[in-house]
Amino acid sequence: LFHSRTIGLRSGRPVPLWGGARLTGRAENLEFGLLDVQSQAFAGGAAENFSVARLRRNVLRNSDVGLLVTNRQTTGDTSDAYNRALGADLNMRPAQYLLLTSYVALTRRPGTGGEAGRLAVGWRDRLWDASGMLRYAGDHFNPGMGFVRRTGIRHWYGTFGAHPRAPVPGVLEINPFAEADYVTNLSGRRETWDGTLGFGVTFRDGGVLNLRYDDRRELLEQPFQVRTGIAIPVGDYHFREASATYQASEGRMLSGNLGVSGGGYYYGNRLTLNGGVNWQPNYHITLDASAQHNAVSLPDTSFTADLYTARVKYAYSTTLYFGAFVQYNADADQLVTNLRLNFIHAPLSDVFLVFTERRDVSPAGRGVLERFVTAKVTKLFAF
Repeated sequence: LFHSRTIGLRSGRPVPLWGGARLTGRAENLEFGLLDVQSQAFAGGAAENFSVARLRRNVLRNSDVGLLVTNRQTTGDTSDAYNRALGADLNMRPAQYLLLTSYVALTRRPGTGGEAGRLAVGWRDRLWDASGMLRYAGDHFNPGMGFVRRTGIRHWYGTFGAHPRAPVPGVLEINPFAEADYVTNLSGRRETWDGTLGFGVTFRDGGVLNLRYDDRRELLEQPFQVRTGIAIPVGDYHFREASATYQASEGRMLSGNLGVSGGGYYYGNRLTLNGGVNWQPNYHITLDASAQHNAVSLPDTSFTADLYTARVKYAYSTTLYFGAFVQYNADADQLVTNLRLNFIHAPLSDVFLVFTERRDVSPAGRGVLERFVTAKVTKLFAF
């Protein structure tokens, strides 16, 4: 129902904000939080007010019940557009290894509304782990301050596995497992099936190896665009894919990861290769770089899509941090740069200065496509 990143963004573009306030606290077994933010009007739309209220109370033993209310409403014009959501959740641990989680939610907009719910149960002891989940999202469920990947569905999920200690030199634990996702529309017609067999190995040095095999079915009721000018036609597709990944221990000064996956892709084939390296020479600085190569072959065409990423994290002190993120998309021939400076001027109080740029670097490119500078100041008043 609520993701804070929906505030200050509209269709992926930054929106100027006047400011906001947040109040959080606790009284005995009750936790509460209030948030209110006001945006400015801009060329792409009217000013909006974002309000959130959250209550959570501990009940019984290791259990809690909560309530969340959100309101997103235009201000300063006559449209009176709004999006409101109400949700309640219950989390219970009736036994040491048993966990139950659930929620129900409603959304309302002018002239329409929707509902959603979820019930999940999980078990994990020293050897076995199993879980199951049922989720429902109505056709018109649309939280204006949240994110929902798919609506108009019923989603079943189940997994079962073990994680025994392995009597193998250098191996700490193995984890064979099976899981399945099954998604239907509200009429009961299957849209997605994904069955997985997997095997994980955790090594004593902190490294992790994962192997998996996926059997998938996907029903497309409208064309699915995978690249500009290339779309997967309407149809019911069945394809399989296998993958292997290895992540070295991130506790070391130098670590890295490698991955490969390949197999069917709708009515074609896909091969993905990825890898990365992470270097942390001291507690102040971390450098990492990664690359991903995708090669897709379809009956009528083929293409590749490569992505390269680099990050720098530098902590000058316990109160001053700098981060840099650079990403090059070879398919779009675009370079994205993000620089962030964070100064903690008081406990739980920050100053953020962020620079973001998206640039077309093709030979006949248009140069800078977007460039933004954002400043944010927060101050905690404790009482």
